[in-house]
Amino acid sequence: MSKCELIDGVLHICGRPVKTVSRVTKFYEFDDRVVARLYLSGHKFHGNNVECFDLEGKKLWTIEAPQYGPHLGDPSLPKSTYGNILKDEDGRLIGASVDGICYVINVEDGSVEVTDYPYLK
Repeated sequence: MSKCELIDGVLHICGRPVKTVSRVTKFYEFDDRVVARLYLSGHKFHGNNVECFDLEGKKLWTIEAPQYGPHLGDPSLPKSTYGNILKDEDGRLIGASVDGICYVINVEDGSVEVTDYPYLK
């Protein structure tokens, strides 16, 4: 049975709403945590639009920004953001940046590593 639900863009964990800086568009549950992708419009995330919460709703981490994209070589440019999160056939959490680069997301700490395009479930 799911511990979470999404109601009008608000993530609820174990029946309690979780405060985020923008509405949530998608989430994945893990044993002791929930990872959520935030809606992009109207907010400048500088690449940090995925957050992780424990089952009490406490934020554990905010994702590391994508390592590649138009901001490389010019730190004044905004960093890319994650247009999607998904699980691949091995159960890994994948962040797909809006630049088309895929990253494996470490659900323990929010760090990312570039990966080939994943095979999806």
